[in-house]
Amino acid sequence: MRVDAFGAGALPDAEIARLLTSAVDLTPAGIIDRFDLRRPIYRRTAAYGHFGANASGLPWEQRDLARLLRQDAACGIPTAG
Repeated sequence: MRVDAFGAGALPDAEIARLLTSAVDLTPAGIIDRFDLRRPIYRRTAAYGHFGANASGLPWEQRDLARLLRQDAACGIPTAG
């Protein structure tokens, strides 16, 4: 994974990438599970797109991962390797 926060990150890009890879299953199956992609919830996005008026409540708009990453960063999880 490559992260580029364009110099605006509170942590170095490599640390953000490490936190993400330890917290998120980025395999196709993991992405399908995380965003519940097998559930037919996408009809409402057809009219306005995923950033449209109906985006509220869609799985990719949730902030639970941000909260988890903040906690992990504060705990100083040891790096792998």
